Amino acid sequence: MRSRAVRGLAVLGIVLGVSIVPLHRVAACDCALTDLPEAIREAEVAIIGTLAGAAAPPLRPGGAAEPTEHVWNVERARDPMSAITISIAAWPDDGANCGITFGADERWLILAYQGEGGLETNGCMHNTRLSDAAAEDLEAIDALVATSVAPGSVTESASEVPPPLLVAVGALAVVAVISFLAFRRSGPGSSS
Repeated sequence: MRSRAVRGLAVLGIVLGVSIVPLHRVAACDCALTDLPEAIREAEVAIIGTLAGAAAPPLRPGGAAEPTEHVWNVERARDPMSAITISIAAWPDDGANCGITFGADERWLILAYQGEGGLETNGCMHNTRLSDAAAEDLEAIDALVATSVAPGSVTESASEVPPPLLVAVGALAVVAVISFLAFRRSGPGSSS
């Protein structure tokens, strides 16, 4: 009987111990489970930039904060872009959300998606402060985010005319040619 009680207490101790001590670290967001190269490929925007400034939004009724707009000086991007600055919103990190905190003049890999009010990011998106990045992460970042961004680095081609405009100009040209031929036939000196 005594061994049954000891065994019961031992099982209870193990159950309580396992429930109190975490067996492994749990990610708060599902997207944190992707690896860095995959996260870079899947993001709608991937840049390397230096934080130029942030504009804290006004508080909502009840004291709740809105996401902060961060302005980044863009150095490199995954995809060609003409802007040398970009604004990306992020919730401030309060420990209970997927927020993130950036410091002035820090260089970061920033991954963003198109939200309702513009580009947004969060703490689950593998944003990486480059000064803290591991060597293998820096290699992946350098390989995947390699397009230099500078004023005038992406130029709009003059030959890129919107298709509806081409159709309209073509239609006008056809009408002009038909009109020219019709008036030429019916003009003075024509035999009918």
